[in-house]
Amino acid sequence: MFTRTLLCLALASPWALADSPAQALHQRLIVLDSHLDTPMQLARPGWDITQRHRYQDDLSQVDLPRMKEGGLDGGFWAIFTPQGPLTAEGRTLASEHGLAVLARIRDLLGAHPDDFALALTAGDVPAIVARGQRVVFISMENAQPLAADPERLHTYYRQGLRMLGLVHSANNDFADSATALPQWRGLSPAGRELVAEANRLGILLDVSHASDQVFDQVLALSRAPIIASHSSSRAITAHPRNLDDRRLRQLAARAVWCRSTAFPAT
Repeated sequence: MFTRTLLCLALASPWALADSPAQALHQRLIVLDSHLDTPMQLARPGWDITQRHRYQDDLSQVDLPRMKEGGLDGGFWAIFTPQGPLTAEGRTLASEHGLAVLARIRDLLGAHPDDFALALTAGDVPAIVARGQRVVFISMENAQPLAADPERLHTYYRQGLRMLGLVHSANNDFADSATALPQWRGLSPAGRELVAEANRLGILLDVSHASDQVFDQVLALSRAPIIASHSSSRAITAHPRNLDDRRLRQLAARAVWCRSTAFPAT
């Protein structure tokens, strides 16, 4: 697991040799990023994903020229919603925000059909890559847009949602965050129902940002594999949102994934 991750990080280095065996292997493989925050950039007036940008200028890390240069075939494009208050008004705002970000992703697909294509299953990916397009799986980071109406999960699913991160940096109506004091002691009753419905629809559950108790409960409840789309090792960096070795081994035993988090150097 960590060897593959380190290989990918090494290939991202400007010092990696273009003709190295590792680079050749990288170019032969289909490479997907399990957590792309790029939809946040799509809201910026005038920001064009088909043009090259610099992190130093706008904090963006992904655009089409850099995807091509880095051999990134696509990934999971996140509908991220900042956590607001657990009130009726807060739930309404979260609902509106989530739908707006979903619309941005769909607009991207409509505006650039030669460059990007929606993937609904793993089987869609090879054909998309063979056509020279970038893969767009839609994911959600923070399930709070569903709090006002959990049935809206079906709307998102019909529009392409295939991975669901339950919580972000604060507790929500479904689960406790790794970086907040416990409110639900793991999943709330609504969170347990959401896990079951995501399983029924075939939406992959993501436990990044979730508390240890949420991790344990989702692993026990889920009838399908789960993912930690952007977590790291707590043994290396003692941060509460990283996973300890015991939980990493539990993921490995279930043949499920943990993808590490890379931060740009400045």
